[in-house]
Amino acid sequence: GGSTTATDLGTLGGTRSYTSAVSADGTVIVGHADNADGDRHAVSWLGGSTTATDLGTLGGTTSYAKAVSADGSVIVGEAQNAGGDNRAVSWLDGSTTATDLGTLGGQYSAATAVSADGSVIIGYAYDAGGTSRSVSWVDGSTTATLLETLGGTYSNVYSAGADGSIIVGFAENAVGNFHAVSWVDGSTTATDLGTLGGTGS
Repeated sequence: GGSTTATDLGTLGGTRSYTSAVSADGTVIVGHADNADGDRHAVSWLGGSTTATDLGTLGGTTSYAKAVSADGSVIVGEAQNAGGDNRAVSWLDGSTTATDLGTLGGQYSAATAVSADGSVIIGYAYDAGGTSRSVSWVDGSTTATLLETLGGTYSNVYSAGADGSIIVGFAENAVGNFHAVSWVDGSTTATDLGTLGGTGS
């Protein structure tokens, strides 16, 4: 059995820190921590270290690390830019420089999960009309790919398979009901996973 003693992972000089995820190999923990100015920054703790590494922002004051690939090489989340907008970002191969993953023409985006192999990042991005849409970023691309709905406006992605070949979530159909869906093998077309006879899943 493992230890039942909590290990304090510290902060960036502020009062709080939070963990969001740990890599499957156990080498990288990610989350966010307050600095001495009270700003919340994405952080990582590497190789069992209790010293938080500041992952920085895009020129704004805040950032959040939300998920990490199995080997710890791809960290994803969101970071504020100099204009005050939050953007989906990735941090690659131990870098503390955030890469802006862009939007669909709107102001905001966020990366919420990454496949175990790091090849597919998923999240949401706002389009030019201000609607939040489900998106993916594939094989290191910084261009958001829109994941279609079932004829409605809204959708949400939850998780990607280990190799990124399947993405799951829910999407709105043409009559306004939400159904569980998958997007498979790089397709942007949602596959309706149905219900148990009701209107939603």
